Amino acid sequence: MGWSTLGTLTPALDNWRTLNAPAAGELFRISQSWSGEWPGTGFIQLRLLYANNEFYEDSYFETRRIYPTTDERLLYLPFNPVFASAGYTVRYFQARLSFRARVFESANWQVALDEFLPDAP
Repeated sequence: MGWSTLGTLTPALDNWRTLNAPAAGELFRISQSWSGEWPGTGFIQLRLLYANNEFYEDSYFETRRIYPTTDERLLYLPFNPVFASAGYTVRYFQARLSFRARVFESANWQVALDEFLPDAP
């Protein structure tokens, strides 16, 4: 199938923003954009929210730091088999700005996420 767009997040400093599209893949492509100058030493905290099929749970796993770059970045996040056996088969991305990125909060810093979905056998 190839690359499929999950959407774009605009992280905030005060709370986590959730991307409403479930992540079914394990390989992700991340691209960033912002207004103004390069955001320096700040970074975006990106994490996966694991949920079962009925409701969100406070089950977080695979938190990563995303430093500012204009290059696309690949991120491999395989499904955790323990979570899958417990019924947590749906994942959503969440993001927020790090405290060091506070001076760039008004820079409209955005993260676009795509997932790679391989062809079915």
